[in-house]
Amino acid sequence: MNRSQMIKQEKDVLRWGGLSGMLGSILLIAAMAIVITMMPSDPATWEEWVTRFADIKTVRILENTVYLMGVILWVPAFLALYYALRRTNLAFALFGSVLGILGLAILMVGALPHIGVMPLADIYYAPETTAADKATLGLLWQGSQAIHESSLAVGILVVPIAMLDLGIAMFGAPTFGKGFAGISLLLGIAGIIGAVGNIITLSEIGAIPVFAIIIFNFVMGWKLFSLSRTAGAITQMEERVMPELRTG
Repeated sequence: MNRSQMIKQEKDVLRWGGLSGMLGSILLIAAMAIVITMMPSDPATWEEWVTRFADIKTVRILENTVYLMGVILWVPAFLALYYALRRTNLAFALFGSVLGILGLAILMVGALPHIGVMPLADIYYAPETTAADKATLGLLWQGSQAIHESSLAVGILVVPIAMLDLGIAMFGAPTFGKGFAGISLLLGIAGIIGAVGNIITLSEIGAIPVFAIIIFNFVMGWKLFSLSRTAGAITQMEERVMPELRTG
């Protein structure tokens, strides 16, 4: 492969990885907006969660689908970050990208909770369902939601750890510098603290890692896209670094 081909492929990786990261963050914000503007307040009992599902089913499916698409779009961003950082700090670039994709996969697993509860709603409205059955369905609904919350709690812990690793890798990358490295470290630390707090207290502090992940992917997506417009930025950096690695 000649140098021009390498530069073209590099630009494609950085461009599409950067765009995916930014678009994924925009979709996550859109999913939040859907919840804020279109969803009613949470009911008081779990049985009421079942009874109101028919009224919010379409909105819930829309929200969950947008959320899933956003998380999927973050995967190319982590892969592009690995590509951009692999030569200067292979260990942390590899650890960060793998952990990031693993965390995103966990978030994907819990992205469509409506699939697990739709059968419960169908049973609830069946004419042969008794009052005792309906009370039991409320408990089953609670169990289904608990599984969703558990996957979310794990995912929003793993991804900030990945952000921390990638931030460390950025310190040795001239194309990123200490500024983006510092942003990644701060967002990673804030995300980890928020995720641990959420696991311990199950409080609203769980929103902190979610916003940290959204901001990280948008900022780093913008950086990757900017690098794609500088022809051969990574290739030129590698050409400078590789002789040092060989002599070292």
